[in-house]
Amino acid sequence: MKYLSEINAFERRMRRAPLSVNAQLLWYKLMQFDNRLNWEPQFQIDNNRLCYLFGTKISKSVMTAARAELIEDGLLIFTPGVRGKPSTYRLVSVEGLEAPELAPDLEPGDFLGEVREDPTTYFGYTEALSLEAQEITEKLWAEFLPSEKPTPGDVRDVFFCLMHQERKEDGTFEMTFPEDRKGLLAYAFDQARQRGAVNWKYVSAVLRRLGQRGINTVEEARDYEDTRRTP
Repeated sequence: MKYLSEINAFERRMRRAPLSVNAQLLWYKLMQFDNRLNWEPQFQIDNNRLCYLFGTKISKSVMTAARAELIEDGLLIFTPGVRGKPSTYRLVSVEGLEAPELAPDLEPGDFLGEVREDPTTYFGYTEALSLEAQEITEKLWAEFLPSEKPTPGDVRDVFFCLMHQERKEDGTFEMTFPEDRKGLLAYAFDQARQRGAVNWKYVSAVLRRLGQRGINTVEEARDYEDTRRTP
């Protein structure tokens, strides 16, 4: 995980659909804990230690309720422990969830108000990236929606699906469109075409499922397809 990217995505999600203060605090504490473990895919921690992480006097029932919110929101995968074995936690990438969810059910010209933010306000934004987003959008539409023209909103959606921010050693930010994200976006459009549903709602659902499964490349997506078909 990229710590800063995850925090930015989490804050965007909380502006749109905020969880309780305790649930948000628990997410941050779990992120810090996993960061100290060098981003283990999953980790174990008992309830007493988890309560201690809060740094305040908090009951197990309050902690359990906060955990349930994260699970319900799709941000945490939790496996209860057994006697002598702590529970297992797996943080779901919020960045992976948020990128595709910025675009569902768009109407032409809809800026999505609180959800959509101006790309130019993001650290690392460049005009070159804006032009690249336009070019990629036009290629997608030529391939998957040849009878339609993309709207400015479509270009923004493509931008946010592809963007990746990284803080460099000198403290400045670099924004890029990773090739893996480009490939997965095209893959999602292709999946939508196979189902006869080339629209942002379906494309977003495909990307969301990929993120939930920890799939980051087209190759991984194809491998997952093959696994599902194997009897």
